Amino acid sequence: MAKYTLSYFNIRARAEVSRFVLAFAGIEYEDRRINQSDWPSEKQSGRYPFNRLPTLEVDGAVLSESCTVARFLARKHGLYADDALSQARIDMVADVVDDIYSKLQAMFLEKDEAKKKEMMDKNYGEYFPNLLKCLEKLLVQNQGGDGYFVGDKVTLADLSFTAITYNLVEWKSDVFKDCPKLAALKTRVEKLPRIAEWMKKRPETPF
Repeated sequence: MAKYTLSYFNIRARAEVSRFVLAFAGIEYEDRRINQSDWPSEKQSGRYPFNRLPTLEVDGAVLSESCTVARFLARKHGLYADDALSQARIDMVADVVDDIYSKLQAMFLEKDEAKKKEMMDKNYGEYFPNLLKCLEKLLVQNQGGDGYFVGDKVTLADLSFTAITYNLVEWKSDVFKDCPKLAALKTRVEKLPRIAEWMKKRPETPF
């Protein structure tokens, strides 16, 4: 079994999808959390291929970029599909979810409260609802939306979606009011034993 070290800051954010994958697969790893104040000196170590986080160390090799890391782990541990078209559908969902996350991150980092409110009004008024309705439609196309995004088992698509929903709901509790199948999927994934265990024990962080 490969030895993994996942390095990121002490937040969920861009590493949480990979943490969900590792949790679901039951894989032990080092969850290395770096203090923000230590990051400038950490970057000088030459340990990080693009001098940014997260990274995954795999038996001495280092992978960078959050989507790359999550997809590597998903492929490695049976959370992808066997055929190319289904793999592309998984990637499609994961990429849209990453677009949603990028908007959430931008709002979280915005210090100007007026600008943050403007961003939130636009994102929750138009951007998120449009993408969530499209995701709902995709979900319904597979087994009526009562299972998962692709095939008949959990894949990276489902874990990616669920991992970013905590801030979507935290900032607007009824964000899924027009997407009941997505809301049910979120609950279904969160109740999976290993995911539930991870969510219960993970550090409490603001994002």
